[in-house]
Amino acid sequence: MAHFPSRPNNAASGNEIIKSLNGKSGDSVFVSELLNGNMPSFIKELVPVTISEKGNTLIYKVTPDYLSVGNDSDYFRVPLGGPDSQKVADAFGCILPTPKMSDQIWKAAKVKLAPKPLPTDKMTDVSTFDRHNQIIQKQLNDSRHQPGELVAGNKKDVVVSNDLIDGRLGIHGLHDQSGKAIQQGGLSAHNSNYRDYSSGTRLVDREAILNGQRVDLVKDVLQNPEFAYLVNNGVLTNVAYNYKQDATKQQNQIAVNVPKENIAKTTPSSKSDLLDKINKFLENIKV
Repeated sequence: MAHFPSRPNNAASGNEIIKSLNGKSGDSVFVSELLNGNMPSFIKELVPVTISEKGNTLIYKVTPDYLSVGNDSDYFRVPLGGPDSQKVADAFGCILPTPKMSDQIWKAAKVKLAPKPLPTDKMTDVSTFDRHNQIIQKQLNDSRHQPGELVAGNKKDVVVSNDLIDGRLGIHGLHDQSGKAIQQGGLSAHNSNYRDYSSGTRLVDREAILNGQRVDLVKDVLQNPEFAYLVNNGVLTNVAYNYKQDATKQQNQIAVNVPKENIAKTTPSSKSDLLDKINKFLENIKV
């Protein structure tokens, strides 16, 4: 079950953290602040998403917005790469969503924001993170949103997906007002540590309710051939990013749990063919 530490009384606000970085990369700072509980209180109040298909009903809970540092009135959404997102998720008893879950969360959201891409060559700069965060806050203020309401459309989700290979990052989202994700499929051209202003980390409680019974969302649903379809397109093999390896290994490894029947699909020859197809596909899209 998801669990979050209390916010320290002397914790910095979102603006204070941004100013302290002075333009430097804030990855380690963001992770440290999150692990110490420096988050708005409403982020810790998870919101249920209900899925009913083919006679089965699943209820899982998600953070109402993307992970943020700061207090309830002054907070900042922090873009994180795959391994950092995973580290935080594991610490809080959560998982990262799949592309299908990202779509489901958008559909369930009470507040659906129009995506606001920024034309800039400084996508990974903290100043751009800050600028985009301010744009989102204005959208929320204009919509008379109440903190704690489920919000979607404002970021791409860092996701786990069977499409992930060779240490790449999975991202899916920035849904338009029709519900179509601008970035689709759960695979990007970037390595798993990449993050820019447009990405966000949404956490999903690992404990869920399936047909009235408490279950482990990974073992009992995502990795169960009978129920995986509820939240993924088939059994999920890439269940997590690997943040426990050193920096060089981390670029090429994603933690997987591969069923025996899928081993043949990961042979060198088939993997090479898949890489060729994906590279050709990525050449034709703008990430």
